[in-house]
Amino acid sequence: MQIFLVQEIVTGGVELILGLHREPLGTAVLPGMGGVTAELVKDTSMRMPDSECGLSHEEALELIQELKTFPLLNGYRGRPRADIDALASAIVAFAWMATELGSRRIEAEFNVLVQEGV
Repeated sequence: MQIFLVQEIVTGGVELILGLHREPLGTAVLPGMGGVTAELVKDTSMRMPDSECGLSHEEALELIQELKTFPLLNGYRGRPRADIDALASAIVAFAWMATELGSRRIEAEFNVLVQEGV
């Protein structure tokens, strides 16, 4: 069974990508810059969630702060600061989904998540 969720297109803001890939050592969760920037800049960070408890909010914040383009989310040159806590919560939920699906999921990707107001 496949489940799809369709949402309206939102413009503006910073585009982000959130993906997972199952490897022999486990599942890797990868947040990064999305849209065309994902291919151009290749700015991602990666963690392998714990198989029982996923990622903590603090680990998700670290993933976000490791991005080279993190300043774009953090109010660079007077821009509004993105809701970094909400993004971290999305990463935590995504990592939890990955651990719950176990071997039933090989890859998944959200491209793009948009941090509005940025």
